[in-house]
Amino acid sequence: MNEISSQVTAGAIVVWVIQQLKASNWCPWLKIDTDTLNRIVAVILAAATASGIIVTYGWADSTFTFTAAGLTPLHIVQFLWQMATSTAIQELVYRTAVKK
Repeated sequence: MNEISSQVTAGAIVVWVIQQLKASNWCPWLKIDTDTLNRIVAVILAAATASGIIVTYGWADSTFTFTAAGLTPLHIVQFLWQMATSTAIQELVYRTAVKK
């Protein structure tokens, strides 16, 4: 699967999760009229999806070992870029599929 389809799929899933949380009684503080809080949750979820993209490079064969060594400034910049990309795709999906 190529990177753009993975990013769009992750963004769509995050938007769907946020919409489900808004509709449920689990998160009464996450309702339609709380835009700032919704953005904070979206950015946190974007960070989670961005870190997942970086973490997949850490798995070694079938041993399922994760090593956090070698964290360089370039890795941090890549994480921030992926987080910005995830946030932008979430916003695009939200504005085109939900907000209309």
